[in-house]
This record gives sequence, C-alpha cells and structure tokens, in this order.
Amino acid sequence: MPADAATLASTVMAMRPMVPAKDFEVSKRFYVELGFEPKPLTDRLVEMQLGAFSFILQAYYAKPWADNFVMHLHVSDVKLWWDHINALDLTSRYGVKTQAPQMEDWGLVAGVTDPSGVLWRVAEAPAAHLLLQSTITCPHCSVSKTETMPTDACQFFYECTGCGTKLKPKAGDCCVFCSYGSIPCPPIQAVRSGLPGTSSCCA
Repeated sequence: MPADAATLASTVMAMRPMVPAKDFEVSKRFYVELGFEPKPLTDRLVEMQLGAFSFILQAYYAKPWADNFVMHLHVSDVKLWWDHINALDLTSRYGVKTQAPQMEDWGLVAGVTDPSGVLWRVAEAPAAHLLLQSTITCPHCSVSKTETMPTDACQFFYECTGCGTKLKPKAGDCCVFCSYGSIPCPPIQAVRSGLPGTSSCCA
C-alpha cells in the first residue's frame, strides 16, 4: 500500500536543487563570496550552505539547461542583499549580470546571474502596509466600487460602472486611483514608505 503524504513528508530531511557549474572552481568562489559555506560531498559535488538552507553545486554544465535554470531566494530584506551584491562588484569581476530591485506583481525583486548563467531571483514579499484595494468614486455620478490595483504599474483609465464615464487622472496624478480612489496606487505607496528600489511612477 502506498504511504500517505504526511508519512512521506515526515521522513524528508532536505530538498536541495542541483545547480550546474561551467567552471566548478570559479562557481564555488562566486558563491563563497556571496556568503555560502562550501561543504564538499565528492570531488565533483559540493553543498553550498547558508544558514539552514543549501543547494548542491555540481561540476556538470549544459548551456540550454543553465540558461533556463532559476533559483528563487525569498528574503525579508532585498535592499540588504542588493547592497551586498553591489559591494562585491560581481559584474566586472565575474562578468555576470545583475538587476536592481524592482516592483513586480508578487513583490520586490532583484536579480543576479552566476558565472554559468544560472539566474537568482532575490525576492521580498510586498510589505504588509502596502494596500492593494482602493474604492474609486466617480466624480460624475458618485457611484463607488472597490477595485484591486496593479502593483507594478499605474492604471490610466477607468470606466465607471455606474454612468460609463471613462475616468482619467487629474493633472499631477499618475493614475485614476490616486485621483479618485480611497487609497493611492501601490507604486506611490511604496515610494512614500521608502521601500528600496522604488521610484515614482509619475517621474
């Protein structure tokens, strides 16, 4: 009889992705500089550990695989990681690509590729104080409706569900939520709260 999921889960001690390395020694050095502690397993495998988390770096490389390999690192402070990545000057020293933090639908995300082309997405969930719903009140018919706002863009048009008028932002406002909503849009909330990697969508 197959075991149930709870029983199987109780036996799991770790779940570690196998990350490819084009140049094993260069990749090891890269990850050590990022903060990982190497724990050799064989001459071609090394566990790279950071606190309670780890992955296995292997001396094996296939370009199509590495170019489509993504690691997702969920952190509580993207700015701390971004400042650390910048301070290491990885772009000039390893020839890798980096991406400054930016707001996406699911959070604040920075990026860095390793020397083999593996992409690391360093993500911080949206701050709890960023509100994603706003009640728009039509200035023509006074009908109100609560809507979910996009987190990475400003909504320029909104069609009133009462009278059908297509609303546009007032002069100086970036979107209809900032003009007619009870709560301004998330990008403006982020700027006003000082979240790292954010800039005004009005700029």
